[in-house]
Amino acid sequence: MVVPKERSGRDRRVFVMLAFVALLANWTASSLAAESSASPAAAALGSASRDVTKVLIDAYPATVRAGADNEHIVVNGRVLPLSDGKEWPTYQERLDHADLIDQLSQAYPAGCPAEVPSGGEIPQEPGRLRDEAFFKAMYGESAAVVQGTLVSVAWFGSTMHVTNVNGVAKHLVAVRDDLAQHPEWLKYLTNPGGSFFWRTIEGTKRLSGHSFGIAVDINTKYSDYWRWSKGGYKNRIPCELAAIFERHGFIWGAKWSHFDTMHFEYRPELLRG
Repeated sequence: MVVPKERSGRDRRVFVMLAFVALLANWTASSLAAESSASPAAAALGSASRDVTKVLIDAYPATVRAGADNEHIVVNGRVLPLSDGKEWPTYQERLDHADLIDQLSQAYPAGCPAEVPSGGEIPQEPGRLRDEAFFKAMYGESAAVVQGTLVSVAWFGSTMHVTNVNGVAKHLVAVRDDLAQHPEWLKYLTNPGGSFFWRTIEGTKRLSGHSFGIAVDINTKYSDYWRWSKGGYKNRIPCELAAIFERHGFIWGAKWSHFDTMHFEYRPELLRG
């Protein structure tokens, strides 16, 4: 911008000010135009990415930090994308290829009463959508690595083996101590179904939460599982018992339409707020 030399000092200052205002107006208009030209999907994804990053950092402060941009996070030094950028045509494909946006796409209904989860084309089952790369980066890429992090937790006459990463073992001890105040629930807690076991989920190629040492199954005698059950949804576990698990960061498989009422999994990202 050139200021005419023949103008007085006052006139020159006014000229500069008006020119600056014009430049600012042009910049604002260009920015608004670019913003309006972005697709609604892209805008929504950007917002979701920021929200997911915050939730994951809040839930796992020792292992997760923000990435260099809004599209990535860093888990134990490993850079991971929040989205794979793909739109899977069916829920089953989305379940099989979940990314971190998917992982937090359904709200978990904490507390009681436990309503029957809805089914349909998109079932209600927050927590079944897992970004496997996230859990491998967090807890270990193999059975041997995860085994190196396991802690034995005494559990109503048995032992549970869970990871010490993110304080999971400590949180399970807190669950046990709270449950011990309720002898009326003892039958649900003795003879547990298990804890750490590196395996895929039955009928799939997806790793179970048990593979990472973050899940436990209580007594199968009083539990129900969608593959075993005939006649639809069924649950015999007291919701108040499950609420104690939830208070310490564990979600409950009875709140999935593909129900697994014995199953509790440390997923604090779904219990924030």
